[in-house]
Amino acid sequence: MKNAIKKIDDLFLNKRFEEALSGLEYLIEYVENLKEEKYNRQLAFLYYYKASILNFLNKFDEALKISNKSCELDSSNAKHFILRKTIYENLGNKEAAMQDEIKIFEKMPTIIQGREKEFEIAMKYMQELGKNYEYGEFTKEELIDYFINLAKNEQENEISEKFDYKKLTENLINQAKNMLEKDDTFFEIDVEYILSIMRKYSLITGERAQKDNNLDDDKRTYLIQVVTEWIYHKARDIVRARIPEKYHENIFQKFAYVIYQTLTGGWKDEIDEQIILNNVENNIVETNKNILKELLNSKFIDKDCYEFALSLSSIDDLREIEQTNDEP
Repeated sequence: MKNAIKKIDDLFLNKRFEEALSGLEYLIEYVENLKEEKYNRQLAFLYYYKASILNFLNKFDEALKISNKSCELDSSNAKHFILRKTIYENLGNKEAAMQDEIKIFEKMPTIIQGREKEFEIAMKYMQELGKNYEYGEFTKEELIDYFINLAKNEQENEISEKFDYKKLTENLINQAKNMLEKDDTFFEIDVEYILSIMRKYSLITGERAQKDNNLDDDKRTYLIQVVTEWIYHKARDIVRARIPEKYHENIFQKFAYVIYQTLTGGWKDEIDEQIILNNVENNIVETNKNILKELLNSKFIDKDCYEFALSLSSIDDLREIEQTNDEP
């Protein structure tokens, strides 16, 4: 999806407007056909982009129809109402523009009221840096949240212990993010979801490992890496297979538990490291089969979903890539 958006950006910048609109129409139709609520924000962004181009081309009536859709789907995001306000102004509808201006103001936190110029400058600076920049521009509310989270993260990172599993988690997340952003298979919301699942189980594993007196820091680090990498691969598979999200928590809990027990049990029994890793993979494969079979028997997924999910293995995809890269 991200690569497709970049292509549309290029078309627009080269003034190939009709082609850009056609590309957006294709993406909109694709996302609409998914008929999943979790993609509403992505769909709202596509509507927003299309309405922006139509407004730029002075096709204000068409732009308004599309802008209404983006406002309806992502009503908490002020930027959709900012665009619609502009379209209303271009249509000469001052009353409707005023109503949207009121909505925009209501969505702004009180902390920025009276300081709009200061935050506009800050937003431009943040956009240039590209930090936390995802959908084309910041709303003022998003910028406030960014600064609050930044301060919070700085506090959380002040850890005195030698073993800093939170810092390790963020390093792993950043590596995964770089890989996922190069993969056009997933929507942005899928990427966010995969990373959030990775972060959750990496932190859970780190907290548990830190309290385990049988582990030294090297083993704790290794344990977190293995759990997080496997969760990354299985999260990719589960998202690709479109297994309903309400069953995910139970699935990931089982994967994390199996990996943790297999590794720590293998170390306790002083088994060879490679054999332990083979056992981890075998146990994951077996667990995956049992989970899918249970979902199928309970009629939570159909046979097509079951067979497709069973055929997936992103760890195998990774190995194929590694083998290709190793060829002379």
